[in-house]
Amino acid sequence: MDSARHLHAIEGGAASAGRLKRTEFPQKLTLDELRSSAKSGLAGLLGAVSESIDGLGRRALAELQTEVDTALMHLSVKANGFGYDAWGFHKGEARWPFLASAGLYRHWFRTRIDGLENLPRGRFLLAANHGGHLPFDAAMLATACVLEGTPPRLPRVMISEALSATPGVTSFARSLGGVPFTPANARQLLRRGEGLLTFPEGLTGLTKPASAHYRLAQFSSAFLRAALESDAPVLPVAIVGSEEQIPAIFSLRQLAARLGLPSLPITPTFPLLGPLGLIPLPSRYTIRIGAPIDLRGDAHDDSEALRGPVEKVREKIQTMLEDMLDKRQSTF
Repeated sequence: MDSARHLHAIEGGAASAGRLKRTEFPQKLTLDELRSSAKSGLAGLLGAVSESIDGLGRRALAELQTEVDTALMHLSVKANGFGYDAWGFHKGEARWPFLASAGLYRHWFRTRIDGLENLPRGRFLLAANHGGHLPFDAAMLATACVLEGTPPRLPRVMISEALSATPGVTSFARSLGGVPFTPANARQLLRRGEGLLTFPEGLTGLTKPASAHYRLAQFSSAFLRAALESDAPVLPVAIVGSEEQIPAIFSLRQLAARLGLPSLPITPTFPLLGPLGLIPLPSRYTIRIGAPIDLRGDAHDDSEALRGPVEKVREKIQTMLEDMLDKRQSTF
């Protein structure tokens, strides 16, 4: 990794503002250049999905690039003189990943988001349900906050240790603002006024079977401890659409663990079609961000003492999910 990534963020001045000049972005990319930009692992998978952009035509692609460029230019990042923040995020390097993610957001999952007005201007913590075997839900929520936020906000996605070990995930997730989940990272990000995106269900939520779709698993108390330590508001988030994106028949959990993968789903198309069999179905995504929840407690209490406020957040998200599912007219 470039040594510039390890330099501490410089507070104040133009470097701290993190604003990129328009001339720092290259000229408009061609479709061939987009294909050649795709890397291995998760980035390669998203690159394959981004082939769907072909049918949109060059004009639509140019409009999508302009939307992403504009959002990134208005995104405030506390960066050092090389353009990197303290966790390795760089707006220039984020352009390709956000373009791929924006293509999925606008034209594949056709995402709708409500409640962005609930995001405070300072620090906050989003607690969301998780599902779909691959973390497209995290990418869609982060993309929504960047593309549609006023101003654009980048919630830093907390990446579990298991996902960090997955080939291709760490570098791509960092490009979308991902940060390895540790209590120290969470505290430091919140104290710097950042927003965090957490999935309290963890990998249990990501890999739940079809019979448990949209039924929340038990929540970890780690997200609540981070919020209480930093006096950060907790906002519940409900995501509908992710559970249908990969119709898994079952998951090879033991083999997935040996390979360092969060899940190895067996689907009607995987492994029959190889990596292409993991391209998600175009289920419609709906995301709802609720108002902050009033939570009380001491961050140093044991997990049992914090179970009450943790369950309060879980029950709120479950209620939101049930309401959204009742109103959903079509999965695709």
